Formats: sequence, C-alpha cells, structure tokens
Amino acid sequence: MLNNFLIKYGCKPIDIPGPDLQCFLKLLITLYADDTVLFATSKENLQICLNDKTILPTILFGCEIWGFSRHMNTLEKLHLKFCKMVLKLKESTPNIMVYGETGRFDLKYYAKKRIINFWETIACGDKNKLSYITYNLCKQRYAAEPKS
Repeated sequence: MLNNFLIKYGCKPIDIPGPDLQCFLKLLITLYADDTVLFATSKENLQICLNDKTILPTILFGCEIWGFSRHMNTLEKLHLKFCKMVLKLKESTPNIMVYGETGRFDLKYYAKKRIINFWETIACGDKNKLSYITYNLCKQRYAAEPKS
C-alpha cells in the first residue's frame, strides 16, 4: 500500500526494515493524503503552521543520528506535495516558487540545522556529561592513530 502511494506520486518505492517504521510512514502518508485533515480550514497559514508543529518534527525525529538517509528525497517529495496542496498549485509548479511563497526551505536544511545543533551540544556541552567525555575520547584516539 505504501509503495503504491509513493509510485502514484512519482516517488521511488522504499524498503524499510522493521514494522514500526513501516506503520509510522503509513500514518504519515495518511495524514498527507487525507483531504479532510489537510483542508479542515481554508487558512493556508494555519495548515502550514500545524504542519510545522506536528508533521515536520515527526518526520525529522532522530535525524541527528540517522542523518541523510536515502529516504530524505521521498520525504521531501511528500513535503512539497503538501505545500502545493495547501496553496492549490499544480504539480508542475517549480519547487523554488513553492519554497519562496511559503517562506520555507527543503527538509535537508532543517535536518542539517538539527545535526549541527546536536554536535555543537556534544562538543561544547557540559564537561561532566557522558556524551562529552565519549566524544573527547574518540577525538583523542583518532588524533593518536598513525596516518597512512
């Protein structure tokens, strides 16, 4: 069902290990595809705001760890599809115009921002935290390795 939906909207089929992630993506697809959820109000700003507060944090949850997986492009296509549906634009509308009209960036920007903040927290954080100690030990070991 998930792959049929992705193929219908021009995305590559994905193979996700684990039933939990598969269920999560099905729920996400349902939220994006259900017009009664998306168009509960005619206010585009409210829809985009709700998306920013509920859907995007769910999509990007844990991206500090999993980084840029091969699924980021699929999630980005769904994100653009949502923005075009909210603004009632055609599929052929250039993506850059959608980003400009909504004042948004692609999901990779938000993921990079979260990754940088995560690593800054580890590298410059409390010196007594286990994450800081582990990070410094790894850095020292890497520096001590002979370069080939």
